[in-house]
Amino acid sequence: MNWLPQVVALVILFLPLDRMDGGIRIWDDVPYLSAEELGGAAEYQGAERYNTLLCRSVVVQEGGYRGYIGKDAIWNVCQTQLEVYRPRFAALAEPLEAELLAFHAEDWQVETLADTAYYWQWADGVQCILLRDGDMVLFYHTDAPDDLRGHVGEFAALLEAYR
Repeated sequence: MNWLPQVVALVILFLPLDRMDGGIRIWDDVPYLSAEELGGAAEYQGAERYNTLLCRSVVVQEGGYRGYIGKDAIWNVCQTQLEVYRPRFAALAEPLEAELLAFHAEDWQVETLADTAYYWQWADGVQCILLRDGDMVLFYHTDAPDDLRGHVGEFAALLEAYR
């Protein structure tokens, strides 16, 4: 079995060099598609930026925590969350995309929207979308009612805004 993608993903996600702007609540410089824009409720928002050895990332969270029942565990996740990853080496974006897709969507039926765009729903109706554009990967989930498949262009624009 090839363990390289899993090892690379773990290093990218969990080997921080430093943590910048932890817990910021100023949104002028953080591109984001809120749950309110998708027909959901406006909630508390918070963002964190990470700078790791192999990747820079931004995580934006909105709303309270809810349980997510996966195959082997129950996880606490925010009602709406955006994660944008930009590996320092572009070749790592594709393995990161594959690992995020395997981790978050392994138990659910995934709809391929394009070569590097995927959509699925968790059991409680939370919608998820994963996009990769070159060297950047975006993962977004929300319980807002609008169909995320109709907003793929907006998510692609978000990735462009983080360049």
